[in-house]
Amino acid sequence: MSFDGFDPGACAWFAELAANNRKDWFEAHRATHREGIVAPMQALMEEAQARHGGKIKLFRPHRDVRFSKDKSPYHTHQRAMLYGLGPMALYAAIDAEGFYAGGGVYGFRPERLALFRDVVAAEDGAELARRIAAAEAAGCTVEGETLKTVPRGYDRDHPRADLLRHKSLILGGRIGAKEAADAARVRAHALAMWDAVRPVGDWLLEQMGMPD
Repeated sequence: MSFDGFDPGACAWFAELAANNRKDWFEAHRATHREGIVAPMQALMEEAQARHGGKIKLFRPHRDVRFSKDKSPYHTHQRAMLYGLGPMALYAAIDAEGFYAGGGVYGFRPERLALFRDVVAAEDGAELARRIAAAEAAGCTVEGETLKTVPRGYDRDHPRADLLRHKSLILGGRIGAKEAADAARVRAHALAMWDAVRPVGDWLLEQMGMPD
């Protein structure tokens, strides 16, 4: 299956879902979700898989509302990831605002977080900073949950103090809803973001190994 683009009204579909987040509305508009959003996302991730390897996961639209005050039954986005590449996974998402592509670790487990900090603080950590800078130069933004200060046990003036504060590490970029209706623009953006992020993931794999 080749990626021929999302439904031109995909982003507007999510905006309508946000205003009508009910089972009856979703069921009445399920065909657009299935054929115009999920199927193209699957095709796009298959292109990513052919380029990078790994395994594809498409996230279900249903929210887990058991422990949430918000009982809205559906997510107002469609996400997918390519995992099995190392500590980092590659991600894609479409919502009312547009399309996002990138990669990262959305939350290190405690023992993996300690290892991440150690490899960042080591001399070879300069290579990670260089690869992240290259990804930024390619258009990625660096995000992720961070501490307010450098964690205990590390020099507050460490040259990579900003990375040491990270509890998760996410790199990627977004295009708007108008661009998300253009298949060629989506593909070009996704491939560029994934290619930019992959060297960061490769370095983490070399230094940290595969997660359990």
